Amino acid sequence: MRKAVDKSVRQWWAWILILLTSFGVLGGGYWLYYQSIERAVHSTTLSFMEQIADHDSLNIVNQMDGKMEYLTSLLNRVAAMRDSQIEEVVYSLGVEARTTSFDTLYLITGDDEVYSSSYLKAPLKSMAWAEEFQKAGSSFMTRYDEVSREKWGEFIVYGVHLETPILCGEKVINGAVGLVPIAETAHQMRLESFDGQGVAVVMQRSGGIITASQQYSGADNNFLTPLEHAHFKNQGSLDMCRQAVQRGESLFVEYSLNGSSYYALFQPLINHGGNDWYLVVRVSTQVTAEQVRTLIFHSLPFFFLLGLLILAITYFIYHSMNSVKVARASEQAKSAFLANMSHEIRTP
Repeated sequence: MRKAVDKSVRQWWAWILILLTSFGVLGGGYWLYYQSIERAVHSTTLSFMEQIADHDSLNIVNQMDGKMEYLTSLLNRVAAMRDSQIEEVVYSLGVEARTTSFDTLYLITGDDEVYSSSYLKAPLKSMAWAEEFQKAGSSFMTRYDEVSREKWGEFIVYGVHLETPILCGEKVINGAVGLVPIAETAHQMRLESFDGQGVAVVMQRSGGIITASQQYSGADNNFLTPLEHAHFKNQGSLDMCRQAVQRGESLFVEYSLNGSSYYALFQPLINHGGNDWYLVVRVSTQVTAEQVRTLIFHSLPFFFLLGLLILAITYFIYHSMNSVKVARASEQAKSAFLANMSHEIRTP
C-alpha cells in the first residue's frame, strides 16, 4: 500500500515538473520574442522618423533655395531695366508679387529707402528685418511677425544683399526682400504617419520655433525650454541636444515629459542661405507600444499552440522514459526470478 502511495506521489511530482518545465520554456521563448519585437518596432520607428525628416527637410530646403533663387533672378531683371525709372520697376514688382507665393516684395536702395510691391516707400530703419539685412553678407532668412493695423500675420523673410549694387534709373539697388507666409512652409511638413501622434517642428538653434506641421506651442515659443524638466533615457540629456544643435549634427533622443514619453530626431536644415535652422521630428512612444501590443496579441494563438506542443513533447519524453524504466525493472525482476529458480533446482 505504501509503495502505491509513494508511486502516486512521484507521478504527481513528475507532472508538476513537466508543467513547470513547459511553462519555463514557453515563458523564456515569449520573453525573447517580446524583446525582439520591441527592438524591431523601435528600429522601424526610428527609420520612419529619419525618412520623414529627410523628406520634410528636402522639401523645406528646396523651398528656401527656390525663394532665394527667385529674389536673385528678380534683381537680375531689375539690373536689365537699368534705364527705367524706379516707379516702373516698382509697378513690375507689384505684378510679380501677385503671381508668386510672396506676400510682399521689397527693393532696398543705397540711400536706405524701401520700395514695396504695394507701391509704398518707407525708410529701411522702420522695417523689422532691417538689422538682418544690414548684417547679411549675401542672403538671409528669419521669422517675422507682422502686427500692424494694416497687416498682420506670421512670415518668413527671405533677403538677398548684393555685394555689388545695381543701378535702376537714378537709384542704386542694394538688394531685395520677400515675405512668405509661414503657413506655406508648414504645408510642406504634413506629418501623415504615426496616426497623428507625431509633430515636425522647424526651430532655430536657440530653440525658437519657426513653424510646425500642426498646432504646437512651448514655453516662450521655444522647443528646448520644456526639455529642462524632461527625464532623458539611454544617457541622453538636454546638454547633449544643445551641443549637437550648436555643432550642426543630427541626434536621436528618448525622453519623458509631463507623464508622456517621446522620441525626438534633430536634423539640421542646410541650404544655400546659410541659416541655422533645425528640423525636429517628435513622436510619442505610444506608437511603438501600440504596435508591440498588436503584434503580441496576434501571436498569442501561436504561443498557445506552441505551449500545447511543448507539453505534448515533454509528456511523450516522460512517458517513454517511464516505459523504459518499467521495462528495465521488469527485466531485472525476470532475471532475478530465473536466477532463484535455477538455484532452487540445483539445490537438493
